[in-house]
Amino acid sequence: MVKKMLGGVALLLIYEAAVMGAFLWLVRETNGKDLPGWVGIGMLVALAVLMGGPPVAFPFLGARAPRWFTALQANGSPATAEVLANDFLPGNWSYDGLDLLVDVRVRVDPGSEAAFEARMKCRLSQAKRLKPGKRVNVKYDPRTRRVVLPAGTEAVYKPVRRQKLG
Repeated sequence: MVKKMLGGVALLLIYEAAVMGAFLWLVRETNGKDLPGWVGIGMLVALAVLMGGPPVAFPFLGARAPRWFTALQANGSPATAEVLANDFLPGNWSYDGLDLLVDVRVRVDPGSEAAFEARMKCRLSQAKRLKPGKRVNVKYDPRTRRVVLPAGTEAVYKPVRRQKLG
């Protein structure tokens, strides 16, 4: 997740440098030309919007869940999963920001087909409660093998009861 965020920051810095370079080029090209007074003000307003908009919007980009995620939470096939690894446990680091979507490695047991390993998408607030070895109720898509943790805390805290055979 940190690499993904740093990659986004790097792209933002490249964008900012490109906008500033384009603005300086435009100033140099219009220097000495007889232009109406509103052109200079318009260029400054455009620069402010182009430079200020993305940094303000950047923190909110990861907060909106994609459509497939919410659709799978509502309509996915139910299964149980065991958490294999989790890099987002509270003891490892702290985060006080938006509830981003993160990946947690799990082994999914659909019951009707063979178990498989996958990266489960869930909210960061949910991931911080999932210790390796914990079993949770999940929703998955049998075709794509995408796995999500349903919304709410019930899936995290409700124990999974196995039926006894025989």
